[in-house]
Amino acid sequence: MSLVIAFWMVLILSFAFLIHWSFGEMKFRWSRSRLTDLSFLSLHLTGWIDYTTILFSFGLALPIRKVSGTVTGNHLLHVQSMWLSVTIYLFVSSFVDYWHHRFWHTRLAWFFHRMHHSATEYSPLLTYRAHPIERTFDVVFRIAPLCLIELSDLGFAIAGIMNGFIVMLIHTDSGMKWGWFGRWLVISPRAHKIHHSPLAEHENVNFGIILPLWDHVFGTWYEGQVINEEVGIAEPVHNSRSFFLIDVLIDMRDFVRQSLLILFNIGSSVRVSKKALAAETK
Repeated sequence: MSLVIAFWMVLILSFAFLIHWSFGEMKFRWSRSRLTDLSFLSLHLTGWIDYTTILFSFGLALPIRKVSGTVTGNHLLHVQSMWLSVTIYLFVSSFVDYWHHRFWHTRLAWFFHRMHHSATEYSPLLTYRAHPIERTFDVVFRIAPLCLIELSDLGFAIAGIMNGFIVMLIHTDSGMKWGWFGRWLVISPRAHKIHHSPLAEHENVNFGIILPLWDHVFGTWYEGQVINEEVGIAEPVHNSRSFFLIDVLIDMRDFVRQSLLILFNIGSSVRVSKKALAAETK
């Protein structure tokens, strides 16, 4: 229990530091998008995010978590050094996260992942902005690397803190590139902001959550020179309603609608690509 408390204390303190650093002298702008970010953060801080996830997944989150917790009993690798185990876990996790992230950008999964991308303000607050359905399946990808490498409770907590801090760090609107380090070892805030870009040129690039190596290996690293100032998506589905959970329901409705269209091969895709919508609005 004390380990859990320490874990959250470190993450909250890191979050507070990065929020202050990210905004700096800039004015904290209030917007519908910012209100949604803060609403998701409040759900996490109060513990209500778990109940929200269970509710909006129609209870599916419970058996998924239960099953995920039972598949880590046998490990392929047993390493004596805790730090080596943490390093291997983070490396394997970065590979899983890369494909996990690409999955959420597929035709149907996008309806849930777009909640994260629809934010129009780039800050560490985005760390907690995720659709409950995405959270439901995230636990599978978080646990999967433990099937390969055994981690102690302390090692898992350290890996979690490092991962959480990096995820918050890359969502800071600092514009830092970090040179070769940000190009190969830890994705920089600027590179990840490009992933959040509404520009057609930046579509489906820089999927790496921590290690940008996989983007280089699988051809999704952005090599261009265009830098976006804005973030968000072309689809006008979020940030216009007073209660953010309505957006959650809208995403689920569009997912069901698109699934039926695919199932019965009726009509065209509900999802509008950034490029197509940009062409329409010109």
